[in-house]
Amino acid sequence: MTKDQLSSHCEGEISSQSHSSSAIIYHIRPSFLFIVHCLAILVLVLLHLGLSWLQIATGRDHVLGLSSRLQFHGETSIPAFFSAAMLLLAAIVAVVLARADVGQGGRDRRAWGFITFLLLYMAVDEATAIHEVFSNLRDQRPEDGLLYGFWVVPFGGLALLCIAILLPFWLRLPSATKWWLAAAAVLFIACAIGLELPEQAMVARIGEEAARLRWDFVAMVTVEEAGEMLAVAMTLRALLHHLAMLRGRAGTVRVVLP
Repeated sequence: MTKDQLSSHCEGEISSQSHSSSAIIYHIRPSFLFIVHCLAILVLVLLHLGLSWLQIATGRDHVLGLSSRLQFHGETSIPAFFSAAMLLLAAIVAVVLARADVGQGGRDRRAWGFITFLLLYMAVDEATAIHEVFSNLRDQRPEDGLLYGFWVVPFGGLALLCIAILLPFWLRLPSATKWWLAAAAVLFIACAIGLELPEQAMVARIGEEAARLRWDFVAMVTVEEAGEMLAVAMTLRALLHHLAMLRGRAGTVRVVLP
């Protein structure tokens, strides 16, 4: 069976075959990887909701010692680690794109480099919650309401600045890549900032421990975090698909490992 036949036979899957005595070729379909990514997100959502139900049913903030590890509330939880890992993977793909995309006299390479920097920062922030430092720069008071988590102000401004910087580059992208990235950016910002505001308002009013025992707060946190993870999955899918097009293998990315 030839390499092309193997790729066709394994459509929708990840396949591998020997390239030489010391190398292996992996044929990765971005669409299949996106489905796997979404299924992993679904598993994390179900675990989070299950633990939330136990918390609310028992009236206890910590259940079996798992709450801080599996729920979306914790910044050092398994879901946060998963999101950071996927953002790091997207950054690696962006590095490859910076080397492969030489359009517009090098301008596109610089744009991919900037995107790599943003994805790397987002991965680090997801794992360490750097953005919370901005909230601690001022006294947090219950009357702050929507601005109880003050970090949304500077980071909202930075998001708009990044959009303005990348807009010319975005307009040059192929239609499929362009709209997948746009949808991912809108979804991520809407969840990360749009839902963070009412969450922080509730925390300011009744406290974080009490908020975690309310279904309306759990629902907002679930939609926020799941939406952010889905946005990362959409970004990774768009970048891999764009890489496949640049290499002339629409729908399949070939990776050679020693």
